[in-house]
Amino acid sequence: MTIKEEIESDIKKAVSSFNIKEGLPELQLTSTTKEEYGDLTTNFSFILAGSLKIKPEKAAELLKSKIEGKYIEKMEVIGGFLNIWIKDERLYQEMEKLNKNEDFGRLLIGKGKKVLIEFVSANPTGPLHIGHGRGAAYGSSIAKILEFSSFSVEREYYVNNVGTQIDLLGESLRARYLNLPIPENGYKGDYLIEIAKQIKEDARNKPLKYFKEFAYSNILSGIKDELLNFGVEFNRFEYESNLYDNRKINNLISSLKEHSYVKDDALWLKTSSVSDCKDRVLVRRNERPTYYAGDLAYHKEKFERGYDLLINLWGTDHHGYIERIKSGLSLMGYNPNMLKIILYQLVTLKRKDKLVSMSTRAGEFITLKEVIDEVGRDATRFFLLTKKSDTHLEFDLELAKKESAENPVYYIQYLHARACSILREAEKKNIRRENPDYRLLTLKEEHRLMTHLCLFPDEVKASAIFLEPHRIANYLITLASIFHNYYHHHRVISDDLALTKARLCLINGSRIVAKNGLSLLGISAPCVM
Repeated sequence: MTIKEEIESDIKKAVSSFNIKEGLPELQLTSTTKEEYGDLTTNFSFILAGSLKIKPEKAAELLKSKIEGKYIEKMEVIGGFLNIWIKDERLYQEMEKLNKNEDFGRLLIGKGKKVLIEFVSANPTGPLHIGHGRGAAYGSSIAKILEFSSFSVEREYYVNNVGTQIDLLGESLRARYLNLPIPENGYKGDYLIEIAKQIKEDARNKPLKYFKEFAYSNILSGIKDELLNFGVEFNRFEYESNLYDNRKINNLISSLKEHSYVKDDALWLKTSSVSDCKDRVLVRRNERPTYYAGDLAYHKEKFERGYDLLINLWGTDHHGYIERIKSGLSLMGYNPNMLKIILYQLVTLKRKDKLVSMSTRAGEFITLKEVIDEVGRDATRFFLLTKKSDTHLEFDLELAKKESAENPVYYIQYLHARACSILREAEKKNIRRENPDYRLLTLKEEHRLMTHLCLFPDEVKASAIFLEPHRIANYLITLASIFHNYYHHHRVISDDLALTKARLCLINGSRIVAKNGLSLLGISAPCVM
C-alpha cells in the first residue's frame, strides 16, 4: 500500500468504531496547500458530525482520538478539518523504493482489463481546431494513464463519412473545382480551394460521390498527420460507411423491433421507457436511418468486441445525447454503465488579457496546427490539460511561449533538466548514490518534497479511476514549485558526502517523478534546457 492508502485504512478503522448504521460517502484524504496544515487533510469529520449530531470540531477531535496511525507523526484539528503529518521514517522507506524504480507510480489496478477509448472523431469536413485539440490531448493522456495502471487500452477514431454534412462537403468541393457559388450552408473555407487544385482536369463530369470521397479522404489524411504531430496515435479508424456496407445498421434496427413503433411514417425507439426524456427516431419517413441509428449500431459493434469498459470523449454540446445513447444500449440488452462518456468544453484563446478571435475569415477558424506552430507541441498539450475537461479553458498563447517560472510547462521541464544537470555534475565528481542515509534529510523543505514525491502513485490512481489527467498536470505544477524552492535555498552537492548522497537521491526521485508525470501527459522531459 502507498502511504496515503495506509493512513486511509487507519481512518476507516477508526470510523468503523462509531458503529454508524447509515452508509457514509467515500473518505476524502487530500494533500494540503500550506505547510502549517500538515501533509494530508480530511473533511470527513464534517460528515461524521452530521451522523453523530455533534459539531465538526468535536467530531474531528473524536476521530483523532480513535486513529492509531503507525506512520502518523501528529494530528491537529483546525476549523473542523483533521490535519495529518507523516512520519519521516515512512517517507524514507518510500524514497528508497522510488530511487530503485524508474517506473515509480506504475500501478496494477487495471489487472489487464480491456478498455476502448474513442476520442477526437471530428467530422472529416475541415482541419482540426483547437477545441478538437483539447479532446485529443485529454483522450491520449487518459489512455497513457490507464496503460500505466495496467489496463489494456485501444484508441479509436470514428469517421463520420456518411450523411448530409458529407454531401454538403462534396457539393462544396465540386463548386470550388468548377468555380461555382458555394451551396447554402456549404463549406466556405479556403482549404477546399487547395484540395480542388489536386483534382485532375477530367473530373468535370464526375458524380457527387467522387467529390465527397476525394474531399473527406484528403481532409482525413491531413487530420491523421496533424494528430501524429500532436503525439496522438490510434489503433483503429472505424468508418460509418462500414456500418451500412456490412448491413449492421439494418441488423440493429431489426433487433430492436419489439422496442420500436411506427408514427408519422417514421420508426421510433421507445427510449423514454428507460432514461431518455422522449422517444427517438431510428428511421426517417424517407426510409433513411438517422445518425442515432448509426451511433447505436457502432456502439453495439464495440460491445461485441468484448471490452470491459468503453470510454467516449464528446464535446459539451453533446450533453443531451448521453441518455438517448444509454437508453438505446439498455434496450439492446447491454449494461449502460459500461460506457463512460466524458464531456469537454471548447477553448478560448487569448494573448495576455485580450481574447483572440476564433474566426479569421468566413468559414475559417484557428486550427490546432496554427497553435502548435506558434507555441510548440509540449506547451499546447500541457495548457489543454490543466483543467478538468468540463470546465471552461482559457489558453494564453503568450504565456505558453515564455521561458520562465510563469509558464508551468517550462517550469516543470526545467525541473527535470535541472535535476539531470545536478546528477551529471555529481557523476563528474565521482559521487555515487549507493547506500544513502535518508535520515539526514531533516529540513522542512525536504520533508515537503519527499511527501509530494511519495504521493505520486496516489495521484496516478485517482487520475485513472476518475479519468482526469488534469490531476497529473496540477500535481506537477506543485512539484516544480516545491523542487525549485528547495534548490534555491539549499546546496545539493557539498563537502558533506553523506548529506550530498542523501540529497542526490532526493533530486533523482524528483527527476523520476517529473519524467513519468510528463510522459503520462504526452510531454517530453528534456535533460538539457
